Amino acid sequence: MIALLGPPPKVLLDRERLWSDVKWGYNVPNSDGKLCCTVREYFGGPFFNSKDEFIQKELIPMDVSLEGSVLSPEGDEKRLFLNFVRKMLQWLPEDRKTTKELLEDPWLAL
Repeated sequence: MIALLGPPPKVLLDRERLWSDVKWGYNVPNSDGKLCCTVREYFGGPFFNSKDEFIQKELIPMDVSLEGSVLSPEGDEKRLFLNFVRKMLQWLPEDRKTTKELLEDPWLAL
């Protein structure tokens, strides 16, 4: 996601730090079968250092971009499509467009 969207905003990292160790009311098995009662136990981490930098930078592909991942359509259609997709692919949920707003997008009028 960092390769496609860039680094997450500080406010999102602050939210993660605030909630990652809050205990759930029950245990949930993670993909290894370990019973976990916090987000941090479930997913592992931390993933970002105190300077908000992703710790495992070698995992971010440098040759990946949203533009490069869309092979079709081309030209203006591609530009409109990417603009449409960017309205949904946002780090912060409150920055994502609503369904109503997306239905009014020029891409869907093609």
